[in-house]
Amino acid sequence: MTLSRMPLFAWLNLIMAGMVILAISPLTRLRSCSPWTVIWAGTFFDTQAGGSATLWMHFFWIFGHPEVYVLVIPAFAFVSEIIPVFSRKPIFGYPVMVGATACIGFLSLSVWAHHMFTIGMNSYANSFFAITTFAVGIPTGIKIFNWLGTMWGGRIQFKTPMLFCIAFLFQFLIAGLTGIMLGAAPFNWQLSGSYFVVAHFHYVIVGGILFALFAHFITGTRKLLEKCSTKLWANSISGYSLSAFT
Repeated sequence: MTLSRMPLFAWLNLIMAGMVILAISPLTRLRSCSPWTVIWAGTFFDTQAGGSATLWMHFFWIFGHPEVYVLVIPAFAFVSEIIPVFSRKPIFGYPVMVGATACIGFLSLSVWAHHMFTIGMNSYANSFFAITTFAVGIPTGIKIFNWLGTMWGGRIQFKTPMLFCIAFLFQFLIAGLTGIMLGAAPFNWQLSGSYFVVAHFHYVIVGGILFALFAHFITGTRKLLEKCSTKLWANSISGYSLSAFT
């Protein structure tokens, strides 16, 4: 099998594996510094002893923000396999989907400090991280349009896994739009540490990843859950939406 014929599921998990290697390294370094600070009175993050608390934040977010993409890219893989099956069409724009995911993997490593606009970085750093945050929305938007393009003109079967994928598209669209809003530094200054950021995070983790996991799980066990899966979908989307908006 050549690379151009690999399933999207394999492609996306390959990109995710590469991101794990790059994203876990800062966390490993942070974990090696923390015991030194606590046990041997190291001063890496002690501002009174010449250290930098900002350094800790950079180490954490260099890991923490790519980790969100490490979690969501497998969800993209599930959706990219399920939507074509229930649309009775091949995936729309296969090469573009692979390229968009590779761009997401690359750009996601350069957006971490949009969580740190309020700490007093200079204007050049703020501008760079705002631009990269806006840029990562482009390949993400391409993927959403490709999933919609796959559904367009297809003979869609509204089985429960497909309903979860449609719910995923809606929830993840909200997550993406709120993420772009937080990429604007002046807007971010007003909302940093607020429930708007919490809601954005949960729309990614719950509204995006969890709904894709439900779709994948029900696809694999469709016959077993045939009777109760539709009720699970209805309760999930109504319950989550009510909790998110209230």
